[in-house]
Amino acid sequence: MTNIDNDKIEKKGNTDQYIENVTDDSELIQTDSHENIAQELNEDPTEEQHSLPNKESKIFSFIDGIWKFFSKDETEKRRERKKHKTVKIIVYKPKSQFRKFLSLMIWLGFLFLLGFVFYKGYTFTNTLVREVNVFDASAAIGKIEQGNEKVINIPRGATTKDIAKILVDEGIITNDTYFWVYSLLMGNEGNYKSGNHIFDATVTYDSGEIDLVTAQGYEMLIYILSQDSVPNPTKKIFFTEGLTISQTIQKFVENGIGTEEDFYRVCDTFEFEYDFVSLIPQDSRRTNRLEGYLFPDTYIFDITAGANENINKMLVNFNNKFNEAYREKAQTLGFSIDEILIIASLLEKEASTMDERAMIAGVIYNRLKADDTYLNYLQIDATIQYIYLNETGQVKEFLTNEDHEIMNSYNTYMYKGLPPGPICNPSLSSIAAALYPETHNYYYYVAKNDGTDAHAYATTLAQHNYNVALYSK
Repeated sequence: MTNIDNDKIEKKGNTDQYIENVTDDSELIQTDSHENIAQELNEDPTEEQHSLPNKESKIFSFIDGIWKFFSKDETEKRRERKKHKTVKIIVYKPKSQFRKFLSLMIWLGFLFLLGFVFYKGYTFTNTLVREVNVFDASAAIGKIEQGNEKVINIPRGATTKDIAKILVDEGIITNDTYFWVYSLLMGNEGNYKSGNHIFDATVTYDSGEIDLVTAQGYEMLIYILSQDSVPNPTKKIFFTEGLTISQTIQKFVENGIGTEEDFYRVCDTFEFEYDFVSLIPQDSRRTNRLEGYLFPDTYIFDITAGANENINKMLVNFNNKFNEAYREKAQTLGFSIDEILIIASLLEKEASTMDERAMIAGVIYNRLKADDTYLNYLQIDATIQYIYLNETGQVKEFLTNEDHEIMNSYNTYMYKGLPPGPICNPSLSSIAAALYPETHNYYYYVAKNDGTDAHAYATTLAQHNYNVALYSK
């Protein structure tokens, strides 16, 4: 038999070669005997053959083989082991050009992405190191012009994906996925803080480039979100005496607090837990349920609070001002809280001093209690101006006889008694004048138009007509 040196086996050809080592991209061919090798090399495996021992001589052949093995020297033993060693034949097949190209593209893409991450991380870190001492979240807020602040609350436990969705909903960014991926690449996943954060509603944060002058870009957004939350922003608003409920709501909106729709809905339907609210008559003719109850004063409002919370703050003030002594006095007069407020609102518009308001309050009470039906028509011009204000948003400079004939339940020229509700939110002095009217026998009054708040009062219509002629010149 031809001896085969296993270390030197090779097959001629352009693509295949046989080696002893095994690799991942290889196709493995194993042969268990030198006959298979000889066959692969086109040799005749029958040149030499060992005859197999028959059954009768198995034991003796086995013993003989052991004896021969141990009687051989070490060189012969190695040759014998080598001859019968199983040869692993590895056939390498060349990779296709497409696979090589695809592998190259994957590696290049990975290296590019890795380089981008390191570059952005390096540049952003350097930028913050340079600027952090002079430009922080509070400075960014300071650059925002009044009225452009946008406060966004990040809930506790919100993920970066949740935060990105909130920012899209609030109009700060346009794509939540981009911002989430950017945060992930920049290592900010899980670093954002809950609470209130203030942004500029007039700039864009969609850019990937930081601009510390205009406070724009994803990185500026990341920087703001990584700061401690700020307290709820507040707004101080002064409501003057005599504003209507529509003017009051408009003042809220002008200061960036809530919407008109929310405030009107709350004022008309929200169930506030005050007895005076539950006692307000459910009159369909009424302009608004809470007209007259939004006490004029200076308030500090939480601009993130809902309309019900802000209106409630004004009702708390009213409840404190219209104290128990006032309630008892109203009951003594035989009038409800709502009726007192209606009278007070008329006084607020008809006079500006406490003395004149108390005098006019006396006239109103006298007419309401008069047996003469004609006197029960209060004929107060301010009620007509209230109609115009609600319908057109402004009052008329002069009223005419035609205006006196407007068919509206608030027109005290056409309807007897008090109007369906207050015509403004009266001051405390007007409320006090309504509760403590001056006692007299006058039924008429007219402004003197002399630059003061004084009025001329009369008991009879003739006297009143004389005063009108006198002071209208």
